[in-house]
Amino acid sequence: MFRWIARVVGLANFMRDVTDQQRMEQERVALQQQVIEAQHSALRELSTPLIPIAKDVVIMPLIGTT
Repeated sequence: MFRWIARVVGLANFMRDVTDQQRMEQERVALQQQVIEAQHSALRELSTPLIPIAKDVVIMPLIGTT
């Protein structure tokens, strides 16, 4: 009969610096927010109707918050 004795023969440690990944993700989120705000502003401007009242004359109703 044999007896096996378990021994630790080595250790391994792996580390990874994710600082750049986190910074890039924050920049991506900020840029995405800027794009969304620009799109929102463009949609507000495009949703305002122009009403023709005469040849070469249009009016734009003022609707919104103060």
